[in-house]
Amino acid sequence: GHMDGGAGAAVSRALQQCGQLQKLIDISIGSLRGLRTKCSVSNDLTQQEIRTLEAKLVKYICKQQQSKLSVTPSDRTAELNSYPRFSDWLYIFNVRPEVVQEIPQELTLDALLEMDEAKAKEMLRRWGASTEECSRLQQALTCLRKVTG
Repeated sequence: GHMDGGAGAAVSRALQQCGQLQKLIDISIGSLRGLRTKCSVSNDLTQQEIRTLEAKLVKYICKQQQSKLSVTPSDRTAELNSYPRFSDWLYIFNVRPEVVQEIPQELTLDALLEMDEAKAKEMLRRWGASTEECSRLQQALTCLRKVTG
């Protein structure tokens, strides 16, 4: 059949890696949520911790993306394609919930990555992302594109 040993092994390897990274992402997002909701967010130390966590999370997501891309598109399973989680990515970049709500459920990070910057920005704007959110997300996309390019 289509899934020969090689492809099957590649898929399960990628899935295992994405799953392990997802556990780390979930833990880090939990910490990030805690830090962001603390009263003393103005505190320099807290800000520094937040930045460090965000950077770590971006690295995990880039690794998930790399893992997924190590598998030929035609061999990728729906489960594998669900990584990296778009919602995690939006949360990391502190996109407001009201903007996240506007984003169509079927849009994926991959779809956004395939758009050119102008188009991505226009879409983000349409969902009510602020200039700051737009530029944060643009930077994030650029970072992911580098990994995958």
